[in-house]
Amino acid sequence: MNNFMKAMKLYLRTAVKPLTLLFGLGVSGTLLISLIVDPEKQGSDDYGKMVACMGMLHAMLLMVFFVGNISIARLKFFGSLPQAKVLFTDVPIAAMGIVCLVCDIIIFTAAYVRCGSGTAADLLIVDSVNTVVACFINATMCKYKSRSYTVLSALLFVMFFNQMVLLSKLSCFRNGFGVTVTAAALIAIAVYIIGFAAVHFFMQHWWNTSGRNYNNSITETVQNTVAENA
Repeated sequence: MNNFMKAMKLYLRTAVKPLTLLFGLGVSGTLLISLIVDPEKQGSDDYGKMVACMGMLHAMLLMVFFVGNISIARLKFFGSLPQAKVLFTDVPIAAMGIVCLVCDIIIFTAAYVRCGSGTAADLLIVDSVNTVVACFINATMCKYKSRSYTVLSALLFVMFFNQMVLLSKLSCFRNGFGVTVTAAALIAIAVYIIGFAAVHFFMQHWWNTSGRNYNNSITETVQNTVAENA
């Protein structure tokens, strides 16, 4: 737990930059205001676009960590730290997850008060998926010796911006999922649990196969050198 907290503090100091923070929060705030001021009703032609816009909000939150993630992924110094494994695997998931969960709660509350339970339920389900996807992208962004993960995260990032086109063309989505808030909450909880567990598994697999653990590499090199000279 102590290593996790140290890694989290280091990650936030390194990953969060003032300009990207202002940009991400600024655009996210604008999208949220549009939901409150001029929401679309279920059944309207633009209902899917409104729901998709809230998904794009998660993409904007990714920008908060974007520049810092590149620095952490490229500098070998971070891989040599005692808390390197947590810094590269669990911390990016936790940081993005906390930000997105707070965002989901705010969106749900605003939608419930402004639009009613039906829209709030739809947004809760869609945003739970978007949160898991955002956590995967944030955790795998620019990862060392992980071209497949980097390509996948890039494709998922593009998916955020294609949500508006997809959901607006699905005529069946104009009336939403048609579930209650309770059912939507249960679905969202299941998505969060399964999604976070899957992302954690992927990152553990990446750590074990990427050779990113410089401490272990240095130790093995020293041991091999001693063995050869013995």
